[in-house]
Amino acid sequence: MKIIFLLIVLGTAQFYAQKSYEVTPGTNDNKIALIIANKSKSLAAEKITAALMKEPKGIEIKKRLVELLNLAPQEEREILFEFDTKRIPETDNDTLKFLISGSIGTAFIKEIVLTYSIPKELKLEQNYPNPFNPITTIEYVIPEKGNYRIQVFNLLGQLTQTLCDNIHNAGYYKLNFDGKSLTSGIYFYRLSGNNVNLSKKMILMK
Repeated sequence: MKIIFLLIVLGTAQFYAQKSYEVTPGTNDNKIALIIANKSKSLAAEKITAALMKEPKGIEIKKRLVELLNLAPQEEREILFEFDTKRIPETDNDTLKFLISGSIGTAFIKEIVLTYSIPKELKLEQNYPNPFNPITTIEYVIPEKGNYRIQVFNLLGQLTQTLCDNIHNAGYYKLNFDGKSLTSGIYFYRLSGNNVNLSKKMILMK
């Protein structure tokens, strides 16, 4: 979980500000806290809203629009957005755009760039669904650039299919395995590269 705090001052001229924050893929209950400040000494701010203009592909935000009914002069309050990050981001970063408006000052846009952290260890996730028929998804994590391969073996240790064998940059990956040409049974899939081998069991049921 990561909490991001941003101060928004009402009553100022329109502006576009951008900040970058690093988040970890696959984490839940991350929070963006927009701290709304009414700097007027005499006027209350009413119907303040913060709305996410476009949801990036790499996150799942739980509420796109939040409203504060009233903000007294010199008062600060918090608008909270909660989001989960997907395990496999489609890009290295995503940009969130929030439209903030109220009864005092011009509405403006706040931009936040979420960059996804580089993994620190090699990981091979359990395929899903499992058991499967005939297609399943395999996810894996690469901590450093190198040549990696995903291969599928039967119970006798015989190679049945190579799903990938190429240079990978550090990052999060997923691929689909189609077992339509195989018979029902137990198989093993292996991630190997840079002198490391990881394997897991999967079950094909037709």
